[in-house]
Amino acid sequence: LKNGGFVYYDKQEQIVGINCVLGPDSDASNNEEKIMIKFKAPQPLTDMAIKELESEHVTPLGSKWKKDLEKSENPTGTEIKNQKFGKALQTQVEFTKAEMDFYELSDAVCNSYVKSGDSYFRVATRSRLRAVTLKDLLQVGCRRFAWIHPKEFLPGFRPSQAKNTSLVATETYCEFGAFAYTFDDASLNCYFEVESISKQDTRARSPPQPMSRQGTDIVRG
Repeated sequence: LKNGGFVYYDKQEQIVGINCVLGPDSDASNNEEKIMIKFKAPQPLTDMAIKELESEHVTPLGSKWKKDLEKSENPTGTEIKNQKFGKALQTQVEFTKAEMDFYELSDAVCNSYVKSGDSYFRVATRSRLRAVTLKDLLQVGCRRFAWIHPKEFLPGFRPSQAKNTSLVATETYCEFGAFAYTFDDASLNCYFEVESISKQDTRARSPPQPMSRQGTDIVRG
């Protein structure tokens, strides 16, 4: 996938759909209809919001575990007493949802640990900001990106148009979500709020327009 895409899961974490992202200069397929995601002009991304995006988040359903480097015989957190899972951790640290359900660990949290032999394991965590891979973005100094969920609250985050004006600047959200980007030059850190999602007839496509920081469209099939 040249421009990446979206993968959709159901409650059982089974894949139910995959959509690829097409840039404005992409050749249309034979499909008559596509979905157009339109973004608003970029807005500054505050340091407070970046700090929140950089904070540790538990991997989905505790699907990945790591050995605790803590040497104490009394590790911090809540112990999950599960001998079967502790034995499994001696040979693997990544688990599918079916395996997690088998070991009855679907509610594992980041401050919990499991004893395995003489070692302790915790749920692996990771930053929501992921490395940029698109060449065009890398060339302009963009290094990391993250998806901001619809109606998600972030500290110091202020969408361009907040429907609820009673919310203070530090407690506001994007109605349909947004993509956040960080750059080598911190003054360029910004996010693009989703403005609308609509259908497009590819038989009447307008000529492709260059992308700019004044707003952009992404078509996904």
